[in-house]
Amino acid sequence: MCGIAGIVLRENAEQLPVKIRLLTDSIAHRGPDGEGIHVRDNVAIGHRRLSIIDLEGGAQPMLDASGRYCLTFNGEIYNYKTLRQQLEGKGFVFKTASDTEVVLKAYMYWGRECVKRFRGMFAFGIADFERRQIFLARDPLGIKPLVYLKQPSFTAFASEIRGLRLLAGNALDIDPQAVDEYLLCDFIAAPRTVYRGMRKLEPGHYCEISFDGSVSDSTAYWQFEFRPDYTVSREEWLEALETTLQESVRAHLVSDVPFGAFLSGGIDSTAVVSYMANELSDPVRTFSIGFDDSSYDESQYSNYVADRWQTEHQLFVMKSDAMSVLPQLVERYGEPIAGPSAIPTYYMCQAAASKVKMVLSGDGADEAFGGYWRYFQWLEWIHLQDHRQLARQHGVEGEFLKNSANEQRLPSFDKWICHHTTFGAPERAQLWGSKWPAVDCSHNLRMREFFNLAEAYTAGHRVQFADVNTYLQKILTKMDMMSMIHGLEVRTPIVDIRVYELAARIPEEYNFHRDRDGRFTGKTLLKELLLKYFPQDFVYRKKQGFKVPLESWLFKDVANKNVVEERLLSNASALSGHFDQQALRAMLPTLRDKQVWSLLFLEEWVRGQGVTPAVQFDQSRLSAPRDA
Repeated sequence: MCGIAGIVLRENAEQLPVKIRLLTDSIAHRGPDGEGIHVRDNVAIGHRRLSIIDLEGGAQPMLDASGRYCLTFNGEIYNYKTLRQQLEGKGFVFKTASDTEVVLKAYMYWGRECVKRFRGMFAFGIADFERRQIFLARDPLGIKPLVYLKQPSFTAFASEIRGLRLLAGNALDIDPQAVDEYLLCDFIAAPRTVYRGMRKLEPGHYCEISFDGSVSDSTAYWQFEFRPDYTVSREEWLEALETTLQESVRAHLVSDVPFGAFLSGGIDSTAVVSYMANELSDPVRTFSIGFDDSSYDESQYSNYVADRWQTEHQLFVMKSDAMSVLPQLVERYGEPIAGPSAIPTYYMCQAAASKVKMVLSGDGADEAFGGYWRYFQWLEWIHLQDHRQLARQHGVEGEFLKNSANEQRLPSFDKWICHHTTFGAPERAQLWGSKWPAVDCSHNLRMREFFNLAEAYTAGHRVQFADVNTYLQKILTKMDMMSMIHGLEVRTPIVDIRVYELAARIPEEYNFHRDRDGRFTGKTLLKELLLKYFPQDFVYRKKQGFKVPLESWLFKDVANKNVVEERLLSNASALSGHFDQQALRAMLPTLRDKQVWSLLFLEEWVRGQGVTPAVQFDQSRLSAPRDA
């Protein structure tokens, strides 16, 4: 895993070495094993390396023999050996054993179409000094980040937001609609960032930066789509899922350095560790986080799985440390992303990095196979949709819809977004108060766009589709940023193009079902596979998720409670320049722990900007008030 960067200067090209060094220094934590820059004409390409494959031969930026192409690459290509053989058959000669060289020569031969051949996680830039442009691409599901910024004097890209912000200085305006989207659901979906002019390249997309600094529209080369196949039996789906997961785990184990796995004891990480244990001759190294609060601690389950597979297990027990780690989280994210699970993830990555350089995780199964509580709540609410479909088949849909109760059960984005909302529209309006108009982000909200695109899907697939294309970015960004702080590579064998393409073909009823108490549950096929190794009471226990005792950390700890009030309500609060402090003071006693953490994260982030409210928010660009 690595950090990548590049810059095109429109003038003063002699400043390129200094500016590219600023970018690479800002991502030094992503690549502690090596660094490099290449400067030519008005372009500079930079790289920081964390060595995982071909430790000696994969140095970057990598140039072809002619010097026409220059690559900076972050990620792993799991089918690189197959692609190498194909390219050797086309006459290419390789000097290294790295996947980096395969990416470079694949682009030289296939051009833009090369991205359709890669299986893996990646973000990269390739400068073509003959065509005078830089090709940027990001993996299909967005495991690896890529951000770019266009300014009057330069255009630049990097793995993280922080370096681009430093490069721009105070020239960036914060996008208040993006801030409102953050308040709504705790993250800002691609392509938007919190800054105007700075964009995340969307998963499964590529774009090009001309040497004159212009940026092309991004182009989608892959899109996740549900296409359920009802001709395949349940038993055949089980066999296909097991085969695909086994093969994906095997592909993700290719490494020239010591590796392990995160093990929470949940279904997803348990499945990954189980397939690793079946694949490897040596014991798997596993890492878990526990809590001193027994109501949140699930270490008994991770210990149980570790004992079952005789792994080399390390358990780290967390105590209240939310406030002390907050500044590091904010700095690395570069924009507000408030999920509190980042706290234990940070410490779990720290613990793993002391022993290995790469781990596998179970991220992505909830989106692919239907594991979130919000899906079950949504299906409970929408269950009369099944009756509507029957009514349609019998030609009596109109009679069915005359019943107002039935009408309310039809899929509605406004109903679905309630399951994601941190601050509802009335609360956000109170926070903005008279200082700034309420921001209209509803028509631009990416989750709404994907929800509407999935109108033809079943109710469950519709919300999974919206999450895969938006919320999954939050999960993957969290893991990328928290692991890269500690120079640790995290691989996600479930967030794999072949696994997700299989998931897209599985009918909804094979993932969601009602349990014996009549309540919806999910990941049915995945759970059934685990019954080969674990008893029913372990596999079918109540889902808890990666929750943290945030309420205890923030409110029961007197010192932390005082810090919370000081940061949010004092005259020194950074948010005082943007939010109605009187309204916030009235709201604070009634806010949930998640809401308070969201505000604390935003406060810390605004505090770190070091610019005045007038510079940050351009009020003239705000839209008219409207509820999201």
